[in-house]
Amino acid sequence: MDRNREPFIILAGVKLDDQDDLALRDALELAARTPNAHLHAVTVVEPIGDVIPRTHPRRDALIAEAVKQLQAKVTAAITDLTIRDEAPSIERVQVHGEYGHAAQAIVTLADLIEADAIVVGMKQTRGVKGFLIGTVAENVIRTAGCTVHVARPKTTAEGPHAEPVCPDCLARRRETAGTELWCARHSEHHPRPHAYGYEGMSFDSVRPWGFSEPPKGAS
Repeated sequence: MDRNREPFIILAGVKLDDQDDLALRDALELAARTPNAHLHAVTVVEPIGDVIPRTHPRRDALIAEAVKQLQAKVTAAITDLTIRDEAPSIERVQVHGEYGHAAQAIVTLADLIEADAIVVGMKQTRGVKGFLIGTVAENVIRTAGCTVHVARPKTTAEGPHAEPVCPDCLARRRETAGTELWCARHSEHHPRPHAYGYEGMSFDSVRPWGFSEPPKGAS
């Protein structure tokens, strides 16, 4: 690993009551495939009105407890990633506890640590109207000074242009390991895509470029 390169700093906003841990898992996977990645995970203790004002002595205790829970979540997520794939090569992992409104606290911390990317989660919602409006994700996207990734459950799109996935197309993708996308019926409407592969290899025998193995000659 090149120690002279500037670290790529990723900040994951984690909700302690989110059992899916989508933002944390996506942030870990992004950090694992990014050279010189530093991953920061933050959870935000949000006030209920002025019940616990910023000067209240319980504030620090609440933040300390939140950080303890976040450390357990991060450890469990890294363990799960290690079991599923392999030990992630992440230069540094650090946890933070903040107090305030979640979106503002996440964006402020991102500025302070000079984050290159923020990862936030979003629960599945019904309908397209007001998709992100009013959520932490929408507010982070609107105010952040860096790239924002929104982690959400994978599902079928909704709205007037959404179509159910063809079971025959799905079967064809499984049979061909993704090299063919469409069944016989739908292939009439979708021309065969061009495949780009590694230098010096035939198009018929390559797999697409990925994060793990750059093309020959890439720096």
